[in-house]
Amino acid sequence: MPVFRKHNNWWIDYYYLGRRYRQLIGTRKKDAEDTLSQIKARIAIGTFVSPTERKEVEEAKPAPITFTDFADTDFRAWSKEQHSEKSHIRLISMIQCHLKPVFGKQSLSEITRKQIEDYLIRRKQTRYKRGRKSFQTSEATINRELSGLKVVLRKAVEWGLLEVSVAHGIPAFKEKNAVPQLLEKEEVARFLEEVPPHFHALVA
Repeated sequence: MPVFRKHNNWWIDYYYLGRRYRQLIGTRKKDAEDTLSQIKARIAIGTFVSPTERKEVEEAKPAPITFTDFADTDFRAWSKEQHSEKSHIRLISMIQCHLKPVFGKQSLSEITRKQIEDYLIRRKQTRYKRGRKSFQTSEATINRELSGLKVVLRKAVEWGLLEVSVAHGIPAFKEKNAVPQLLEKEEVARFLEEVPPHFHALVA
């Protein structure tokens, strides 16, 4: 009974290398018949892979690594050796504060170009506070985050953990010339506390 119906679904029944396989196909008999014909043809030419063999291959594959796992282990260690201490701290802080909350739980291969572009658009709509004032997140800040994400994914590709980087080719925002911001009274006071006394006449 190579093709049979059970509970309104069609199944196929076949043998391969002495082992019997029963496989649910769907609600149409023709789909079951076509699938069985394809399986028999692949068995005949030696290209058929049984469900058992496919399962063994899948189980042998290493577990997908998440963005967080990669950023916190191999990438962090590489960055510490390759970048200056200041650049390393700035990059890891940016990953921790902005990239991991968005991409952290996904495996590297699950991240899409659209997700990255959506993230960039959302970041343009965010604001931050400095003293009592609120400012829109600058294009320069967002571009640094995009650059950091590109570095992470590029290293994953170089180390064989990812086939391609979906961040490659995403353009950076055109940056506006920064407008000088006046310091608040409290900020001036804190600044003067850090300046040596003999420079006060120059900055006061």
